[in-house]
Amino acid sequence: FARIIKAYPEARLVLMGDGLARKSLEKQTETLEIRDQVTFAGICSDVSRCLAALDIFALPSLAESHSIGLLEAMRAGLPSIVTDVGGNTESVRNEHEGLVVAAADVEGLTVAMTRMIGDAALRMRLGMAARKRFLVEFTHEAMLNKTAQWLKSVV
Repeated sequence: FARIIKAYPEARLVLMGDGLARKSLEKQTETLEIRDQVTFAGICSDVSRCLAALDIFALPSLAESHSIGLLEAMRAGLPSIVTDVGGNTESVRNEHEGLVVAAADVEGLTVAMTRMIGDAALRMRLGMAARKRFLVEFTHEAMLNKTAQWLKSVV
């Protein structure tokens, strides 16, 4: 993110959640002199409201299952940047609902974030596609129907 704000000084990073890495991350923002551009939001109890405050959702996981956070971002119509781990690419297809980068690829993540920040039309297109895909593929009803179809096929 320190690289991003050189090109986009108005950009802000919001880190949601809490855990063992928080103190280290806070120290890193001080060291990089970007503390004023980073908000540590902690645990977010009203996820819809928290996501509504964002323009882009990034999930740069090194390992992942099928992220509920990513599905919530899609439901909120947020364009996403995700790593190609776990179920991320089952939800987000590169250039369709978001941008996909390799895990641990700092340069790729930086390029994707810079591209998304600088292109409002891209954010709009990907965000709308993400919401549409969520409504078609990942609602409770859609998932129940898929499960029922799968059960019928194996019985």
